[in-house]
Amino acid sequence: MANLSKEQRRLYDRERNAELKRQGICTQCKKAPAIPGKTKCVECAKKHAEYLKENPRKLTQADLERQKEKYNENAANGICVYCKKNQTKPGRKYCAECIKKITGYNQKRKKDGG
Repeated sequence: MANLSKEQRRLYDRERNAELKRQGICTQCKKAPAIPGKTKCVECAKKHAEYLKENPRKLTQADLERQKEKYNENAANGICVYCKKNQTKPGRKYCAECIKKITGYNQKRKKDGG
């Protein structure tokens, strides 16, 4: 296994993680049972959450361009740009569900003074 190329190693890791997911085992520590519907165990999920708090990911210009591209694509195809799941009414960017959420949020914010 030490003599695998970078691509072979990536393929091996991908297959191994897929097998661990099928078995319901944490893909991080590869020992504890994963949280149902997730890929990490409780301990590894906590560690990962702490890491993300301490090291927030900075978006690159390419990331921002991809997001903008996807936003425009969803808007053009009539998919809600907020939840990215529901269809919108013609001429709208948000579905009825998200409009309610956003309106409620804005009203609460306005009421609270900020």
